[in-house]
This record gives sequence, structure tokens and C-alpha cells, in this order.
Amino acid sequence: MNEDAHENCENHPVFAVFLPDDVASSPKTFYNTAKEAAKWANSPELKAKGARFRRFDSPVAAQHFIGSPLAVFRDNSPQLTGSDPAVPFKATTKIEMNRLKRFVELDQLSEFSQMVMGNPRYLVNTSGDCPAIAQEGFRYNVLHVAARSGAGLVTAKTLELCADPAFLSRLYGTDEADVLMRRDNIILGYLCTPDKGNVGTPLIMALKFGQTKVVRAIIDFMRLSVCEHLRPRLELNLSHLLDDAILCARYNGKESKEDVKNEIKKLFNTFYVPLYRSIDASAPAKILLPTDCPRLLITPHAGDCLPSASGSDLFSMAVNYKLAACAGPFLGEETAQAFQKDWARSGFKEKRSDMEKGFERVGRQLARKYGVEWREAWVFLETMCDVTTEEGLQLVDHYLRKMRLQPDESFGDSTQTEPRKQLFFAEEDDMEGAGDMPSENEDFCDAAEMFEEPDSEEPSPDDSLMGLTKRMDETAIEDEAMEFEDLALVSPVPDAGDEKMDDQESKSGIASLSDDEYDTPPPSPPPTYLFEEPTKLDNDLFLALNETPEERLGKFPQVSLFMRQMGRVEERARQCWPGVDSPRCPRTRSLQRLTKERRYTPKGTLDL
Repeated sequence: MNEDAHENCENHPVFAVFLPDDVASSPKTFYNTAKEAAKWANSPELKAKGARFRRFDSPVAAQHFIGSPLAVFRDNSPQLTGSDPAVPFKATTKIEMNRLKRFVELDQLSEFSQMVMGNPRYLVNTSGDCPAIAQEGFRYNVLHVAARSGAGLVTAKTLELCADPAFLSRLYGTDEADVLMRRDNIILGYLCTPDKGNVGTPLIMALKFGQTKVVRAIIDFMRLSVCEHLRPRLELNLSHLLDDAILCARYNGKESKEDVKNEIKKLFNTFYVPLYRSIDASAPAKILLPTDCPRLLITPHAGDCLPSASGSDLFSMAVNYKLAACAGPFLGEETAQAFQKDWARSGFKEKRSDMEKGFERVGRQLARKYGVEWREAWVFLETMCDVTTEEGLQLVDHYLRKMRLQPDESFGDSTQTEPRKQLFFAEEDDMEGAGDMPSENEDFCDAAEMFEEPDSEEPSPDDSLMGLTKRMDETAIEDEAMEFEDLALVSPVPDAGDEKMDDQESKSGIASLSDDEYDTPPPSPPPTYLFEEPTKLDNDLFLALNETPEERLGKFPQVSLFMRQMGRVEERARQCWPGVDSPRCPRTRSLQRLTKERRYTPKGTLDL
């Protein structure tokens, strides 16, 4: 019995932990379960050496495997195939990354460089051409750790190495053409990847903690030529980074928070390219040189001057100018100057054909090309915005909803007397109200009173030159308005085929419906315009929103309805709509109010 028990004990399966690089020096301890073996293999000491465990049928077989001098571990993991290069450096362990992390936190550049140059995989994960994870959990890369601790030297060195083709060629073991395609992904990964906890990029973390050295290193790198084609993605929402909700929000240093804020703001050195228009539309639009803070209004009374067309000298103004559009921010004055030159030289045909929105249309396209934010003034909005963004679409949708729900009287003067009611009843009202007498509160008048000859005692028309000019202008406006209404509301001419069909129906005995039996269809919703009548501004807004994705437009029902109705109108007809300042434009109450405000006040605000 004892011999059988001893034999069963020797023949039961066991698990042995061994070192693949040196099997003979592996521990001689065996385990009965895989859980115990895995726990020992994952210990810091053995995991750093790449320990593994294996199942054996008996302790004797495990002892023979470890004790044999010819024992060799065969790696059955899949080999790299295709275009994936065979990286000549081994993968880093967690203990090694912890050592690197300590050097980063202390900003020890020499020790950090020695480790990274010895094994470039400390910085780059070659499996996905992305930054290596320096701290698990929050998934920090090296720049995340540096941003929290203020390691400016390590930040600059990391970005320098990731942009160096020689460093990447040594890592991948390939030529320069291969690593240039991988370099963009690595740079974008370091600068744009948020951490898992606070969802913040290294730049945002550095701004929150007030780490001026790290911010300077990242901003200086983003100005290099290697980031030129990546800049549209790197400068995303850059103007919001300097907001108080982000800048120095978690700063706890010894220096004054305001001093740190001012120092960081100077590092950005952002520029904007503004467009100005004269308030009374008596002078052409002007694209000014880049500035750090565009002014809403430029007046000749304050001694302001505008640059000439060449930009080399200044000339005095004779009219007031207001800010009409603005592009930026730009990182660096050179990029802003290049944008200003492109804006001044591009789209000559559009600027000449559209004096009101031609400059804005060209600038809007260039802003998308340069990857910078865009804001422009719209006469019906209270603030400057980009109508293609969700914030701008929300403002437009709110205004269109207000136009559809509010009556016209809300836009007029409340002190103005209402027109008297006239005795024009429909047939149904005549039948229902026959014999009823008007109440004392209702003020009726006979229709003949509307056509009474003017009293002889009234003053005669003004025959002076000013009076004749005024009467001729009013007559021209009325004639053009009537002509415009005739073009917009023209009814189709009956076709001869329709008359023939009516004759056939009458001969076949089909009785036509009488007026009493005819059911009036429900009225269609009124067309959506920015004002009561269509104007050129409707076409301008339609062109600005025309390239906006439908998924974004679908979130705003009034804007979607506006785009659908504008899309049904032919482009040729939309181009004939009068401008808001044109004499052909109907003088609606809302339009009169808005155009008056636009002429005498600088419309819109600018939040940079």
C-alpha cells in the first residue's frame, strides 16, 4: 500500500517554472496547480527575467527537463511576416519602465538619454507605431509623466528623438523612407493621445499644472517644419486652452498663479488675421496684418490708421470700420502672414462678384485649409461665430425658431397704432354673422373711405428738388417690389391639354364639385427665411452651410428645414434675391430694425 501511494505521488502531473534564456539555473520548485505556478512566474524577480511555466506528467520529467544541460526552450509564438520589420531590440519590462519613469519625474536628462539610446523601445511601441506606455492604469506615456512633474528637458528630448529619422531607422532596422510614414503616427500619438483618467493630452496637463517648461518645449516643437502638415490637428481648440477652467487650474507652486498664467500666455504668441468693413458700406473691405487681439471697432476720431494694400505704410481713415471676420489663432507670426497673403490674393472673382460676403467666403475656405478657427459676423446674430460648428448652428436654429413662432408685430414699434379693421368678410363669416351688429369696442370703417379724394385743405405735394427725388425713389422701390413679387408668386399658365381634359370630364358626366363641397387642403408651412421675405443673406447662409455634414445639420431641425427649402430654389433665382441694403429689398419691420443697428453700432462680440 505504501509502495502504491509512493508510485502515485511520483506519477501525478506538476508545473515547473523555468527561465527560457537559462533553463539550467531555473528554480527546482514544482507546483500542483497552474495558478500557483503563474503566481510565482509573475513575481517581479522572475518576470524581469522572462520566466515561464510548463506542465509535466511527473516530477521526474520536470526534474529531468531542468537538470539536463542540453535543455533548450523552443518558442512557438508566431513570427513576424509581411512588411513588419524584425526589431533588433528586446521588449522592455515593467521594472525597466519604472526606472525610466523615475528619471523622467526627476528630469534627469543624462540617465534618461542613456536608457533610451540603449533601447529605443522605451519610447516607441513598435507593434502599433505609437508611444510606449510608461505607467499602466492611466496609460501615461513619457510626455504625460513629464507634464505632471515639469520635466521640460525630458519633454524636448523625447520629441526630438521621435522626429529624428536616424533614431527611428535604428529602432525599426529599416530605411528612412519606411520610418517617415511611421513618424507622423508617433508624433501625433505623443501630442494628441489623452490619458485614461482625466482625458487630457500632455499639453493640457502641463497647462493645468502650470508647468511652464513643458509648455515651452511642446509649443516650440509644434512650430517646427516637421509639424507643418500636422498642424491642422495639433492646433485643434487651441484658443480654449488658455481659458481659466484649464490654465493653472491645478497649480500649487510657490510663485504667484497670475504670474505663471501671464508667462504661459506669452509662450503661445498667437496671432489673428482680421477683416474689417466700413459701417456705412462706403469703403471696400480691408484685410489687416496679423495681430494678437483684433479690435471690434476702429474709428478715425481715435487717431487709428489702417495699413495700405502693400502693408508697408499706413493711411488715415475717413470712416468707421468694424470687425467683420477673423481667422486664428495661429502659432507664430509667419503662418499668420502667409494666411493673410493668401487671403488677399485668392478668390478675386468671388470678391468682385459678391461685395457683401465675398471676402468672408474666401476666408472661410482658407481657414479650413489651414486648420484654424473661423468667426464672422452675421447681421441677424448677436455674436461672431462659425455657423458650421455646433455652437454656430445652435444660434442659427434658435433665431429661425424665433422667426417662425413670433408674429411680425414683435419686431416693430409697440407704440405704433394698429390699422383699422375693414369690412372684408368671407362667405362663411357672412352667413354666420348675418344680423350681428359690431360691438362698441370694434372700430370699423366703410371701404369707400379707403379711396376718398384728399381734402383740398391738405398741403399740396412738395414740388422742390428734394421732394421730387424722394417721390421718385419711393415709386421705384414700389415698382421693383411689385415686380419681385410677380416673379416669386407667378402662377402657371393653363395648358391646352388641361382644358381638353376638362372638356372630356364634362362630356363624360363627371360633375364638378361646388364651392360648398370643395375641401380646402391644409395650408403648407410658410417658407423659412431669415426675414419675412427672401434676401441675399439667405443665399449667403445657404452657401456657408452647404458643405456641413448632414449628420451635424440633422441635430438642428430649423436649420435642416431651411437648407431643404433653400435647396429647392434654383441657384439662378437665389442669386437674384436683393441684398439687405438694396432698394429692391422689401422694407419689413425686422429688416429695418436690424439694418439700422448694423449701420450705427459695431454688431457682434469676439471671444478669443
